[in-house]
Amino acid sequence: MTPEERQQLKQAAETIADILYQNTPKEKVQDFESIELSLRDHWLETLGPELVPIFCPKQPDS
Repeated sequence: MTPEERQQLKQAAETIADILYQNTPKEKVQDFESIELSLRDHWLETLGPELVPIFCPKQPDS
């Protein structure tokens, strides 16, 4: 990963973190465990479905 790509990734992560934080109930960001569980939920519901197709593109039917 180039330094430029790292910077882009950092900026994107900050944007994503801000959005997820704003959309997480405050009682779910009180300790590490609840934060971890909240992030896992966000991954399963929002981030994962967006990223998985990039890593595992649908193969044409043979």
